[in-house]
Amino acid sequence: MELAKRSESGLRRWGTSLAAGATVVVCLMPVDMLYGVAVMSSLGAMAGPLAIWSAFMSMALANLFLARAAPGSALFGGVRPAQTVLAIGLLLAVSSHPRLAGGGLSVALATLVLAVGTAGVFQWLIGLFRLGRVIKFIHFPVLAGIVNGSAIALGWMALKDVLGLPGLAALGSALSEADLAAGLRLLLLLGLLALMHAVARRGWRLHWSAVGLMVGTALYQFVPLLLPAAWPAWPGLGGTLPAAPELDIRPLGLMGLTALTSAQTWWDMLRLALPVALTLSVINSIDTLISLAYLETLDGKRIEPNRVLRHLGLANLLAGLLGGLPVAPSNGRILIGFQSGARDWRGPAVGSVAALLLIAVLPQVVDLIPRLVASAIMVYLAWTLIDAWSKRSVGGLLKARTPPTLRSDLLLMVFVALMVLVAGIIPAIALGLLAAAVLFVMNNARSVASSLQRGSERRSLVVRTPAEEALLAPLRDRIVLVELNGSLFFGTADAMRDDIEAKLRPGDVLVLGFRRVKAIDASGARALASMQRTLQAQGVELFLGDVAGLEPAARAQLLAALEGTAANLRQLPDADRALQAAEDFLLADRAHELGDLGAELPLGQSELLRDLSALEAATLEPYFTRHSYPPEHTIFSAGQGADVLYVLTRGEVEIALREGGRTIKRLGLFRPGVVFGEMGLLLAMQRSADATARTPVSLLALSAEALERLRTERPELAFKLMESLARHLASRLAISTSELRFALRG
Repeated sequence: MELAKRSESGLRRWGTSLAAGATVVVCLMPVDMLYGVAVMSSLGAMAGPLAIWSAFMSMALANLFLARAAPGSALFGGVRPAQTVLAIGLLLAVSSHPRLAGGGLSVALATLVLAVGTAGVFQWLIGLFRLGRVIKFIHFPVLAGIVNGSAIALGWMALKDVLGLPGLAALGSALSEADLAAGLRLLLLLGLLALMHAVARRGWRLHWSAVGLMVGTALYQFVPLLLPAAWPAWPGLGGTLPAAPELDIRPLGLMGLTALTSAQTWWDMLRLALPVALTLSVINSIDTLISLAYLETLDGKRIEPNRVLRHLGLANLLAGLLGGLPVAPSNGRILIGFQSGARDWRGPAVGSVAALLLIAVLPQVVDLIPRLVASAIMVYLAWTLIDAWSKRSVGGLLKARTPPTLRSDLLLMVFVALMVLVAGIIPAIALGLLAAAVLFVMNNARSVASSLQRGSERRSLVVRTPAEEALLAPLRDRIVLVELNGSLFFGTADAMRDDIEAKLRPGDVLVLGFRRVKAIDASGARALASMQRTLQAQGVELFLGDVAGLEPAARAQLLAALEGTAANLRQLPDADRALQAAEDFLLADRAHELGDLGAELPLGQSELLRDLSALEAATLEPYFTRHSYPPEHTIFSAGQGADVLYVLTRGEVEIALREGGRTIKRLGLFRPGVVFGEMGLLLAMQRSADATARTPVSLLALSAEALERLRTERPELAFKLMESLARHLASRLAISTSELRFALRG
């Protein structure tokens, strides 16, 4: 049963691959034919047969080797427009060369063999030396611009063929033509585009390109028969692809190459072929890497680029020797194959066989296919190749929902696309990488001081005695907390320094938080050290938080730069403890006004009983029990049952979330007069955090049993106690809300 299921699944995959591979080759057959005709058009009567042979033999080899190179993905390839232009230029150079022009067909094809075959060797070497991973260092908008620019170039080339334009300047005059043939060309083009778009949107099993090819060819061939009155305008629609009645599959170029005996001829050919071969190998490699990145966005599979480059180099070497054209993976073929269901090597393998069959069949039927239909397929293919990210982002830009970084990415993409159209792929990549580097520096040169707050807005989590709070309240605005966010390097250090120094006043205390700092280079560390010296001269003290959490290399850079400064002695585990240290620093000058901080605070002066009279406080005190603990003693732990609240009368108690004996997050540091543990008592819930004595402490504890006894014996006092506890909880909630607001802002 299991074997039958696997067999059925395998047959289904083969069926899908058969349909997908055939769709890619057959539907783009007019496009490939146009490529071949464009290259071979200068060779006279042999143009048609050579166009078929060179285009489809090369495609067969490309798909065969790509199926081997990436067996887990459907990587389709064939003749490419940029490479076609180079091949055309090479043959034109041969035809105008003073010594090579007289060599005829064999010398022209031998030069093409030399260029394409050598390009294959160069490309194989690029893969051998593992240069294929360079694609990872290209910013995505640059890749999108290359894809979009190439797509626009493809569409414009096809549109020019439909409208019969020599260039962009002639577009206006063509559109203003009043003759029937021009109107029919445009009408048929728009109709075919609308049809293919409808098929693509509805997701028909038959691919949009196949529908366009069949419907367009049928209209061209049968409308004159059904509507004879339309025939006078029909020849003006551009005609059909050139016929090729006699196909000669002999490797004429290789034969011509082996027959050459003149050293001068060899030298002349090499001088023409080698620059073209080098350029072809670079463009082929770039096309390959871009197509691999594009395929990964479709199927999510990663492909080893160097393996593909080596296999494609061999394909181009063999294609060159057999008189073919340079080949590379193609986004358009990949997209059609993926939409048709191809998911692995079977699709390209079937495409290879289909290309070989077309070599035998095409001479009989090629002159039935209208050039207009081939151009319409190319125009719609160009639209589908426009990067999806670009379409979505432009739509967001039109709706004014685009953040600044995305706007800069879109501008970069548009710039690269324009450069592809104006200067070609290689200059576009070079200029795009340069523009991306400039944008990176500009975007990251913004200040990394992402959050700046005064001490009155953001306090430490220390809950202080009323006397301390009274002294500290007017001093809090002298504290400035700056949370740094990002990388502190040569492009951001000066902006950070200027931003911070502009907001400081003499006598302020600066707290720098490093929790979100990703990296610090030598320039960033030196800028901090220089800022410390400037601030010290202005009487501004500096405290650092979260330095220990930096990456080792960044921490080493920072500590080396700050060595010997006062800031080197003021490193705290986090921003909250740095804030506490800043508050303590401000209180130090007025410590004499606080009295003996080590003395035990009377219960009546605690925040719980502060609003009660001395008599009421004295009445309540017997309901409390006294406890004393040494430093580092755990008063209670998370998960324990809770039926007691505590009033701290001496020392410090830390409330924290801990795991494995390590503090994950400090929730508060309490000083005399503070109530804690009340939630467990009121809600009969387990403790949610640990309470630890940080110094010798004295506590007064009120148990649930004592509270119930108080309600029975002195209900009016119990009511006042609960009212005071409610005010205390509201105050604690306000502090928690402020802390949450800060966390969300960061």
